[in-house]
Amino acid sequence: MDSVELQFEGKREYVQGVFDSIAPYYDSMNLFLSWGLLRTWQRVLLSETRLPETPKILDVCTGTGELALLLAEKAGPAGEVIGLDMSESMLEVARTKACGCGERGKTRADISFIVGDALQLPFAAESFDCVTMGFALRNVTDISRAVSEMRRVCNKNGQVICLEISEPDNVLWRAGFCVYFYRLIPLLGRFIDTGYSTSGKTPAYTWLAQSLKGFPQGEEMRRIFEEAGLTDVCCKPLNGGIVTVYRGVRKKSQGCMRP
Repeated sequence: MDSVELQFEGKREYVQGVFDSIAPYYDSMNLFLSWGLLRTWQRVLLSETRLPETPKILDVCTGTGELALLLAEKAGPAGEVIGLDMSESMLEVARTKACGCGERGKTRADISFIVGDALQLPFAAESFDCVTMGFALRNVTDISRAVSEMRRVCNKNGQVICLEISEPDNVLWRAGFCVYFYRLIPLLGRFIDTGYSTSGKTPAYTWLAQSLKGFPQGEEMRRIFEEAGLTDVCCKPLNGGIVTVYRGVRKKSQGCMRP
């Protein structure tokens, strides 16, 4: 299979710069631009995880650690969660939040955050019971390789679960989504993203919208998961299909996600 690439010259460096620049307000913007639905989507991903008693979980492209912290709560004190990202600025925010959660006395897995590349994960094969990624496949330069790497470090019978933005199938719903996602989000983002707007580079929230164009979705993403070596691959659209949860297992397992 040919690797699925959404690349331009200097994309990796550009994307890293984007996330470094928006790290301080990334969480608040995500909640605002998702109309508060982000938490619901993350909870759906959590509900699809099947964890052993002492789970070890990797959250790839963890950003500010929102999903990693939720996974740590679900895993409990016997578990371990590692959040990996290429943006040290994002990870600084994640570490600060992790310390704050500990002060509030939440029972959770041991959690740590490290710098790393989604296309070359610094772990041995079969190191984790569950590997997740939230809204980041659009930002890698080689989607097939990223999925293959997640599958490589996943234990047998373990899961790879990704949450991604997608365009709805319904014509009217898709038209409304496209107006909001491709036009309004970049406009709203410009009010905050002044640094990139004046640097001659594409503003961060303009890029985040444009990154969906040409991005594989639905059955095409299912095929990528399967060709990476994952089985029982399922796609679960949420809120009319504006986001989709993709789940696959390293080895044949029982059942599938709820339709």
